[in-house]
Amino acid sequence: MGVQEIFAVLEIPQTKDENEIRGAYRRLLAGVNPEDDPEGFKRLRGAYEEALTYSKTPDENESIQEAEWMEEKGPAGDFLRRLAQIYTSLPRRLDVDEWKNLTRDPVLQSLDEGETAKWGLFSYLADHFRLPCRIWRLLDEAFLIRENEQEFREHLPAEFMDFFLYKIGDGKGLSDFPFEEFRGDPEADYDGFLERFMAFLNEDKDETDQGLKTVERKLEELDSFGVSHPWLDLEKAGYLFRAGKRGS
Repeated sequence: MGVQEIFAVLEIPQTKDENEIRGAYRRLLAGVNPEDDPEGFKRLRGAYEEALTYSKTPDENESIQEAEWMEEKGPAGDFLRRLAQIYTSLPRRLDVDEWKNLTRDPVLQSLDEGETAKWGLFSYLADHFRLPCRIWRLLDEAFLIRENEQEFREHLPAEFMDFFLYKIGDGKGLSDFPFEEFRGDPEADYDGFLERFMAFLNEDKDETDQGLKTVERKLEELDSFGVSHPWLDLEKAGYLFRAGKRGS
C-alpha cells in the first residue's frame, strides 16, 4: 500500500504517532472478525504493520543520532558494532550461534557498561527487527524478557514489545518469513527489500493497462536490490500471466 492508502484503511490522518496508530488499529479490529472476513483482517493488519514501519522512518536528526551511536567508545561500543555486523549480514543474522556468542559477551556482565550494551542491543532491534522466531526465543532465554516484561516495557516502545512477545510465543515459527530462501549478496539490503515487497503483496492489484505498468515498475524496483526469492518469482510469474492475458 502507499502511505495515503495505509492511513485511509486505518481511518486516521497520516502520522508517525505510534499511540495513534495502535489506537486506530485496536478500534477497527473490534469490528473485524478474521474468520468471517479474512481479507478485511489481512488488509487491516497489513496497514497497521506498514504504518508502524512508516513511523520508524528516520528523520534527519535520527540519522545523526545513529551515526553518533556507531561512534560509541569502549567495550559497549565494540559490542554494538558487532551487533550491527551480525544483523547486516544475512547468513550471520540467521545463525543461532552468532546470537548465542553475542549474548555471552562479557560486557553484558560489566557493572560499568552492561546496561549501555543491553539497552543498546534492544534499541537497535526495535528498529531492525526482521529476525526468525528462534532468535527471539534465544534472546528471551538470555535476558528473561517475559519474566521482566515490565522493566523492558519501561525502556522500549510498546508495539515493539508486543511484537517481541508475539514472536517469542510462536514456538513453531509460523509467522516467520522464509529468509533462508533468499539468494544474493550476504550484505544486500534485505530489510529494504522486505519492506517494499511486503507492501507490494498487500496492495490491491489493478488489472488495467496502467495498473500493470505500475506492477511492472514496482517489480523492477524490487529487482534493483539485487536479491531473489521464490515469492518474488511467483509475483513475477503472476504479472507475466496477467499482462499476457490482458494483451491477448
